[in-house]
Amino acid sequence: MKLCSQQSRRSRVNRRTPNAFAGWRRALFGRRATPKPRGLAVALLALAFAPALLAAQPTNAPDPLIVLMQSQPPIITTTPKQALAVFDPPVVRVGEETTYRVTVDAMLDSISWPEKWPVPGGLTPHPSARGQIFRPIGGTLQPHSVFNYRVRGERAGTFVVPEFSIQAYGQPITVPAARLEVVPVNVTVPRTFTRLQLELPVTNVFAGQAVNARVRQSATDQGMIQGLTQVELIGDGILVDRIFTQQRIESRPGNGTGANRANFIHDTTIIPLRAGKITVTAQGFESSSVFAGPATIPGGGSDLKLIDSDPVTITVRPLPKIGELPGFTGGIGHFMINPPALTTNLLRVGEPMRLTVTVRGEGNLGRLLPPTPKPTGEWQVLSENSETPPQQVRARGFVTFNYLLIPLSAAAQTTPELPFSYFDPTRATYVDLTIPSVVVTVKPGPQPTDTQALAFADSLKPVTAKGPGLSELATSPGTTATSLVPLALHGWFPLVQVAPVFGFFGLWAWDRRRRYLEAHPGLVTRRRARSALRRARRRVKTAVRDGDAAGMEQSGVEAVRIAAAPHFPAEPRALVGSDVLALLTDQERQGKVGATVRQLFAFADANRFGTPRQDGRDLPASHADIEELLNRMEAMLGR
Repeated sequence: MKLCSQQSRRSRVNRRTPNAFAGWRRALFGRRATPKPRGLAVALLALAFAPALLAAQPTNAPDPLIVLMQSQPPIITTTPKQALAVFDPPVVRVGEETTYRVTVDAMLDSISWPEKWPVPGGLTPHPSARGQIFRPIGGTLQPHSVFNYRVRGERAGTFVVPEFSIQAYGQPITVPAARLEVVPVNVTVPRTFTRLQLELPVTNVFAGQAVNARVRQSATDQGMIQGLTQVELIGDGILVDRIFTQQRIESRPGNGTGANRANFIHDTTIIPLRAGKITVTAQGFESSSVFAGPATIPGGGSDLKLIDSDPVTITVRPLPKIGELPGFTGGIGHFMINPPALTTNLLRVGEPMRLTVTVRGEGNLGRLLPPTPKPTGEWQVLSENSETPPQQVRARGFVTFNYLLIPLSAAAQTTPELPFSYFDPTRATYVDLTIPSVVVTVKPGPQPTDTQALAFADSLKPVTAKGPGLSELATSPGTTATSLVPLALHGWFPLVQVAPVFGFFGLWAWDRRRRYLEAHPGLVTRRRARSALRRARRRVKTAVRDGDAAGMEQSGVEAVRIAAAPHFPAEPRALVGSDVLALLTDQERQGKVGATVRQLFAFADANRFGTPRQDGRDLPASHADIEELLNRMEAMLGR
């Protein structure tokens, strides 16, 4: 009886104790729910596909580019425009140059600067620089555009440049009058202005050669100096390499005074890209930091002065084709290589190892490319791209090339030589800098036979040509003939005989047309521009029919850019209103056509840079004015 009671108690405990499946079932369906087999399958499928369903749901994460654009402060383009004109310095001696500076609080691309402005007799002006800078004002950016002209006084006297009018955003702006005093040569004039000095160590270089450029600003006679911002080197056919740019203040002896004078130094590198004479100038805006004396740095507001340097002309020669050595990858300067290093000198067939080559020297080291390896029968050479940034390469003074070498045969005793050369601009010759081979020991691979060696040996065996012979009997019938009359007796056979002649003349005419278009690429460009212009005009008409003023403005600007692009040539999206106005005559530029161009581009700039966006209802240019402008632009493309 006692044993029976224990067994019955144990069975009741087992019935009350849930197993793993029962616990999962109660957790999923509740205490009293018992899932049916069909419901259990549906639940398992839902659990299995839940991650995929969650991953497929669209996210509401914002576009990082849109977030970056929205975080930028808006640009002011709707406030009243003002202009300021000054001579810097206002007093000069006869024969000396001064800077006539005009500052306008508007975007540079929206300003229509006249080709001729009133200049009194006795003054000789020529343009020297122009630029744009933004000043933060209460969470917004105020654009300021500056135009610099170098003016030389030919005789003593007082000269006044009268006020004149310019266009900005399609609105007239009055440039006030400016006064210049020119005194005789024997009169002492204090030096209260600053100029930039562009210093190039060499002016006779080769295309692609890196040239260190130094922009220097000296302190005035009163010991005052300001820093520079937005320093630019302007020249047609040069590339400003900004991988190594630094600014500093250093002291140098003054001009004939013997005392040291503070100098603001901006170092960078330029690379000429074409052969010929290239004129380079430097310009920059004076920053708000004013430096006075060797250690005192008081604060001061900047008047947004754009200063420039005298032009420097450099002579660029092309790299000679005669004497070019194998392995030249564009290196120009003076280089040397360290002995190549291997990760190991003992390896087996098929095992990779790394070859490291270090190149030191002066020149375009940051842009130096590794030589391309040539395939060999004993080695497989793979080049590994270096991810070291050019700034770090320039700072440390050397660049590293990495190669992955894989032996294909146990007969290999040395690594292959890698042809490499550079151009020495001092001697105007190519210098061989071939990467030498390194002695290694290659053992056979784990396989009993060297499959690569066998394949290489088989490739050396001569191929014997097979003689003619009869083929095997066909297993299926060939094509059927509809008639036993020979093809030469059919009526269409003469046409087949003449067809190659017509084909030859057709190919000749096509090649003649191709050569003509190749010699006159402007025809193809203008034809494509006319087709794109007509499509844009249809979009303008559609916008007019739908009452979409903003769409009419957008399509009109696009059509004008498409029609003007072949005359430069340039990408249509890169053109601005001043580029289009340059294609018109003086009468058209001052008339209705020029006004329509300025209004369209001013409205486009306001929608692009200003806030809030314009809806186009107050666009002065009508559909008839836009059509007249497009007719004029299409006529300029020709037929």
